Amino acid sequence: MQVLPHRTNLIESIFYFAEEICQYNTKCCECLLCSFSPYSANLLAFGSANCKTYCYDLRNTKNPRCTLSGHGKVVSYIKF
Repeated sequence: MQVLPHRTNLIESIFYFAEEICQYNTKCCECLLCSFSPYSANLLAFGSANCKTYCYDLRNTKNPRCTLSGHGKVVSYIKF
């Protein structure tokens, strides 16, 4: 995984980080959105173009904590 390049704001950096996790671990084509859990600052979920939602614990990004499949279309919204 690459080191984050300089980003202009925190949101852009977080989205870049989610995109890197998505491409590195899941080989999916595109991370569409990401959201932090309101219950834990360590949980990040993101929806992808491969019709799955991935949830990662940021203390261990090697593998997703959970993968939610079964969506019939790309995942374009996440709510904890």
